[in-house]
Amino acid sequence: MKKRKGFTLTELIIVLAIIAILSAIIFPSWSYIMGRARMKSQNNNSKVVFNAAQTAAIKLNFQERKIKEEDKKFMGSGEFILYWDGGKATACKGTDVDDLATSDEATALATQINNVFSGADETVYKIYINNYIVQSVASGRNDNDRYPGSYPTTTLQMDKDQREDISDGGIKSAPMGQFMLTPVAPPADDEGEGEGEGT
Repeated sequence: MKKRKGFTLTELIIVLAIIAILSAIIFPSWSYIMGRARMKSQNNNSKVVFNAAQTAAIKLNFQERKIKEEDKKFMGSGEFILYWDGGKATACKGTDVDDLATSDEATALATQINNVFSGADETVYKIYINNYIVQSVASGRNDNDRYPGSYPTTTLQMDKDQREDISDGGIKSAPMGQFMLTPVAPPADDEGEGEGEGT
């Protein structure tokens, strides 16, 4: 009697089960790795925009020193937002995104930034500036990017809920304070004092 070569049905089912288990383990990990890579890329974009925007804000500060009336200054010494949607710049004094409007000055400021940041055509970013100092930047491939980036606090440093707030609400409406560096409180002076004394 000759033995048949090949796999039995049971062996094929076992092989398929092993492949299914491995794919169930690998695909979520792969998705996680790809998501973190996209966030890291957007965090790097935000850092480039941050540095370019700070240079542009300093130049604008020197130009606006000649203007005496605060209301005639484009940026001014208070809060200021610049939003780039991948093709058009809007800006406003204050933090209300409903006040964002196009202007020649906003376009000129974005052009200075985009001359340094080469990925501007495929990136959306929002810059928060206070008293000519860039406080924070948020960016993404589109306004509702699932993997947004930010600087100086990066989205990789945030918890999942904070990141979802950005992607759900959009970069345009994201509160920029959450991307700013928060000072670390110094340790209390009285900790550890008195221990071991008199022993």
